[in-house]
Amino acid sequence: SPRYAALTQPQPLSAPEIQQQLGADTLLLEYALVDEHSYLWAVGPDSLRSFQLPKRSDVETAARHFYELLTAPNRQIKGETEAQRQSRLQQAEAQYPQAAASLSRMLLGPVAPLMKGRRLVIVADGALQYIPFSALPEPSGGKIANSKTTTVNQASLTPLVVGHEIVSLPSAS
Repeated sequence: SPRYAALTQPQPLSAPEIQQQLGADTLLLEYALVDEHSYLWAVGPDSLRSFQLPKRSDVETAARHFYELLTAPNRQIKGETEAQRQSRLQQAEAQYPQAAASLSRMLLGPVAPLMKGRRLVIVADGALQYIPFSALPEPSGGKIANSKTTTVNQASLTPLVVGHEIVSLPSAS
């Protein structure tokens, strides 16, 4: 049965088929985390570009750190006193801007010029599936050379969701 086969063995879409489904103001960002180098594909209605990102372990380490800082208020640690909790939350709040800006530059920096005013459809891989991309700041804001010595301008932390519609998908197909 062709209908049963379509359900049990779906065929992935080709790049032109994906491009046909994108609106003129939409940019598909698909990530693939690989041991040596990770990759980002930016697919627009009339363009297809690829970018090399840092290796999987670097991306996942940065993503986990960002996620831990973001979810620190929701985490309950057994045996933690209120003073310890407040200290942990203050530390997370202080580290969050730097971690968010760093992860944004890592994941979105290469495609920043392509993103201007567009809807972003994001297909994440690995640990990136846990990251709310809408909370990441615009990658162009706040140039940061060394994460230990440079501070982040709070104005540069405007979340992506302010200027973009963010759609997360499990697959481009």
